[in-house]
Amino acid sequence: MMGMLTSDSFKEFVKVVVSDNYISIPQMEANLKKHIEIIAKEINLGQLSSIYIAPPTPQNPEGVKLFNILYYSPEGFGSEPYEKNYGTGEGGTITLTFNTCGDREWTDEELKELDMLSDFIYILSSKARLTSKVIEMSDVIAKLTSKPQ
Repeated sequence: MMGMLTSDSFKEFVKVVVSDNYISIPQMEANLKKHIEIIAKEINLGQLSSIYIAPPTPQNPEGVKLFNILYYSPEGFGSEPYEKNYGTGEGGTITLTFNTCGDREWTDEELKELDMLSDFIYILSSKARLTSKVIEMSDVIAKLTSKPQ
């Protein structure tokens, strides 16, 4: 059995997701939403959702809470989710929740693949957060020095 990492569909998914430029979590998630279907059937994905929570900051006193359904199969999804949580550098969290397609359970192999896919999505979101922070700091520097960065 060929694993997801070596499949042509996963290679295509990585290629298109990484090649698109995005500068925020919402843009990254929109990009992911557009392309996740490439591998959804292969990993028996019924639904993928994310929750991004960032604590209040001086720039954003309300903090941030974003919930997004990144994929939903027309065949429906099962009730036993696979969930993975990540901390962020600013004290926030990112939670990814995967549900199977239809009413079935994940196999051990699928769980390993989901764990790796979760890490990959987290790396993409980290890139988006970092890019957003760099742009934000560049804007602050430009305002302080009256010079565009």
